[in-house]
Amino acid sequence: MNAPQDGIDDLRGQFAGTVLSPEDAGYEQARAIFNCMIDRHPAVIAQCSSADDVIAAIAFARDRGLEIAIRSGGHSVAGAGLTEVGVVIDRTRPTIEKTRIGEEIAKRAANWGLQIVGVKRDPGGYRGFVTDVRGAHELP
Repeated sequence: MNAPQDGIDDLRGQFAGTVLSPEDAGYEQARAIFNCMIDRHPAVIAQCSSADDVIAAIAFARDRGLEIAIRSGGHSVAGAGLTEVGVVIDRTRPTIEKTRIGEEIAKRAANWGLQIVGVKRDPGGYRGFVTDVRGAHELP
């Protein structure tokens, strides 16, 4: 596994949204969730504003063997929208056109052998599970 911060400047350079690491202003606020008993410290919080941002964040995490957590509404009691020393794909920002992004992510995920299953659409956008249909490894 490469160090989580390797390549973060490259990620920022191709990102339309905001990429936060622990040293950045706004990181502490961005990692806070409603269940204050969950105190995880992701290496990167990717506040995505496009499907390309989501794809870039996934590629960044996969290239480094980092766990991925997807935060849509931030209301998981168990804190599933956060990861310790991984990458949070934060889709809570209202600037995201979530329907288009969800459809684009499904198309691109298929190119990687990933399949989105159990998807439902609600006011927070698309929510669901991702599985690796190749069986190479399990994704959160």
